[in-house]
Amino acid sequence: MKIMEFKQQTDVIAKNQTPYLPLPVYINREDDWRPVTSCWGLSFIERVKLLFTGRIYFQLCTFGNKIQPQKASTKISDLI
Repeated sequence: MKIMEFKQQTDVIAKNQTPYLPLPVYINREDDWRPVTSCWGLSFIERVKLLFTGRIYFQLCTFGNKIQPQKASTKISDLI
């Protein structure tokens, strides 16, 4: 998967912070939960694998803190 820019993005997390990759995001500052949305693109091979397995794995670095609620969708309208 690769990080994608998208029309609704409002910010870039980790911009100019090596060794991290810049992460274009939409941050809803009007919501008390402050949800942050990013967009990821799949390669052709990844799309084929997803078609057959129906699985995507996520890894979050928590640095020992509690995990935050997560939500994934194929439609931006489900998140923004």
